[in-house]
Amino acid sequence: MFSINISEFYLELFISFACFGFISSYLALETIYTLSKHKNLVAKPEVRSSHSIVTPTLGGIAIYMSELMTIMLIGVYFDAKTMLMFLSSTTVLMFLGLKDDLLFLSQRKKFIIQVCVGLFFILTTDIRITHLFGLFDIQLLSYEHSIAFSTFVLVLILNAYNIIDGIDGLAAGFGIVSISIFSILHYLDNQYGFALIGASFIGSLVAFSRLNLSEKRKMFMGDTGSMVIGFSIAVFAINFLKISSVNNDGLFSESAPVIVLSLLFFPLMDTLRVVVLRVFKYKTSPFKADKNHVHHYFLKYLRSHVKVSLLIIGINILIIFSAFIFKFDFWEYHLLLISLLGILLYFITFQIIKRSPK
Repeated sequence: MFSINISEFYLELFISFACFGFISSYLALETIYTLSKHKNLVAKPEVRSSHSIVTPTLGGIAIYMSELMTIMLIGVYFDAKTMLMFLSSTTVLMFLGLKDDLLFLSQRKKFIIQVCVGLFFILTTDIRITHLFGLFDIQLLSYEHSIAFSTFVLVLILNAYNIIDGIDGLAAGFGIVSISIFSILHYLDNQYGFALIGASFIGSLVAFSRLNLSEKRKMFMGDTGSMVIGFSIAVFAINFLKISSVNNDGLFSESAPVIVLSLLFFPLMDTLRVVVLRVFKYKTSPFKADKNHVHHYFLKYLRSHVKVSLLIIGINILIIFSAFIFKFDFWEYHLLLISLLGILLYFITFQIIKRSPK
């Protein structure tokens, strides 16, 4: 690892957030919004939609641009091969999402391409989960099992994030929180390139939220954005697990799996829940879109996208906080506690909302 000038790094961290992230996305989103309206590049309301008006859905292009600018203009902190593969992978996924937003792409084709991109990235960068921290008495994974499991985890997180992009503010807010913490964790582990990428994503998501939460000039990130952000969060998670597995002296090495679960608890829980419902209750494809997500049930009673998004993000922050403060001799007990706590918090919150006077 090369030595860095900390004050210079902080300056470039600020530039990544403010210039490449917030300002560039802010300006790009205005242009994209106007162009989308003029060219009718909008999402029309459908049965499972939470909106009643046509809405531009290409906000993800601005999010992708912030990543591109950061990698191209402040590349000194990046491992060249890793960042090239990261940029290549997100570019493919950005165009994949763009096609789905503008035209249509079957879930099967989308899934196959996601697997290919994930496998390509893991094979070329060697960013992968190398062992299971003793879970099920498994330590080191064989190379083949490591590749397969890492690809599975990457595609799972990518789609889990894509699934929560169903109401205003939720995907952007969740992305800001999770990427912020992952960026801090990578900075503490001297992974400065990932910290800079994270800063640019945070800035772009803050700028995007302004339009996403607007009543008159609303915009969606679409699959164009959720693919890029979902993939990036997955890479952050896998890289953090990899670093923690080889660095026994790290601050959070022993609790790394629990921290990752807490950061991704809501999308992973919601994904597992809807897949079980689709397969076992409704006897349909696990990829078939519906309105059985947790945020849809909350929205039914709260009737406010902002309230539901803030509530879900707030619960997930509480779960994250619990993952950092609780300590156990065996991390499996820690994992079980956080899982039960998360499920209980969502269940109790929903019951309170359901029974509260309208």
